[in-house]
Amino acid sequence: MSNKDEKVIKEFGEEWTKFDYSSIDTKKLKENFDQYFNIFPWDVLPKDAVGFDMGCGTGRWAQFVAPKIKTLNCVEPSDAIYAAKKNLINNKNITFRKETTENCSLSLGSQDFGYCLGVLHHIPNTQEALNDCIKLLKAELQYYFICTTVLRTNLCGSRLYGR
Repeated sequence: MSNKDEKVIKEFGEEWTKFDYSSIDTKKLKENFDQYFNIFPWDVLPKDAVGFDMGCGTGRWAQFVAPKIKTLNCVEPSDAIYAAKKNLINNKNITFRKETTENCSLSLGSQDFGYCLGVLHHIPNTQEALNDCIKLLKAELQYYFICTTVLRTNLCGSRLYGR
């Protein structure tokens, strides 16, 4: 059984291509970014760090991550990936993949870090999707993955995972 909800993917694609965050105040977005990423240990990443943004949507977080690292892989199953490409056109260190967690073409164990903000709870088997993301991380050292999602109890959860 496939671990994706085609209806959700279609609806998010429609929403994010209409409301692509391009007109939102960058200062406000940066404040939100800092709230999410204040737990992230940027200082321990290698200088040539490679990471992923799983479920990147319009790329609103990627615009702040990309300048800090060598390569950012934006992964998004919906048509919002096209809005991300447009919004992030000036970031030459970003790649774009229209893929899901389960069919992501990034090599297993190839990423120094990853993040997934407000996405995994939309995937039918959340744990399986989280496992798919963790498999992308390098195993030999300590690397990190941030996951923030709305839980079924309407609480927010933020977690920094390390190996």
